[in-house]
Amino acid sequence: MLAFGAAALLVAALLVLRAPRRAPMRPELAVIRWGAVAVLGAIAAEAALAHRLLPLAAVVEWWQYALAPMGAAAVLAAVGAVLARRPQTPEVPVAPSGRRGWASFLPRRGAAAAASAVLVLLLTIVGAGLASSPDDRGRWVDLVVAVPNSAVDPFRFHTFGWSCGVPVLLALVALLAAAQLVLRADALRPFRRPDTESLERTERRRLAGATVGLVVAATALAVGEAWRLIGGAGLIETVRVGDEALATGSGAGAIATWIGGLAAVPTIAGFALLLLLAIAPSGTTARAHDVEPVERAVVAP
Repeated sequence: MLAFGAAALLVAALLVLRAPRRAPMRPELAVIRWGAVAVLGAIAAEAALAHRLLPLAAVVEWWQYALAPMGAAAVLAAVGAVLARRPQTPEVPVAPSGRRGWASFLPRRGAAAAASAVLVLLLTIVGAGLASSPDDRGRWVDLVVAVPNSAVDPFRFHTFGWSCGVPVLLALVALLAAAQLVLRADALRPFRRPDTESLERTERRRLAGATVGLVVAATALAVGEAWRLIGGAGLIETVRVGDEALATGSGAGAIATWIGGLAAVPTIAGFALLLLLAIAPSGTTARAHDVEPVERAVVAP
């Protein structure tokens, strides 16, 4: 995880710095680009430095699982601040062409991917939380497994319980709220001029796509981190007491092992999406005249 995060950050930084400057992009997309790099950097820094700088042996590291959605929410909040500074009055009135809302420029595939990622994360939080139990300090981070037909005390395994899941849930709510704010603010702004409406629509679709991409990436990384911790509970199928191996009779171990084995899938997908956003937040196939800010396309009368 650490090596992958560090490599992702390095590759993103190099590609962003060496990317050809074909045309200036919207300030909002620039914020998402550098925000993606910052989220990658925060993940790599947390993995590399947290245990070296802080005494975390007896601490529930909830921020490790909530870091990606928290960072993405902060990035989108910054995008919203940039949007708020844009002119809210058209230079030339544009005839309305239909009602617009926060989903008007949302790509269907991106919306479906975001909904799927959010649903998986919610199911993970609720399922792991319901299976968890409080430890001796009252923290919901234990998975308690009793050994049937044995006087041995129940075994406890560290897992992704409510103490980790609730902060992730709050971070997810903040991320979705920030995304909805950005999408709504950009969609409802009036078009500046009739002759730039088509270009402005293209710009708004690209910003909506980048916004949804950031949501999917951050959510996928949170899922991967949660699944990795859940996978550690795969040891519960058989436990050892001295030299004797005891079967717990619990099917949770097989499920945990299966989930842990899939943890790399959302993690790699999340990192890949962040890299794509850092390289080309407006789309990898965008042409220079497509991503040129509308301000440069306005011709004074």
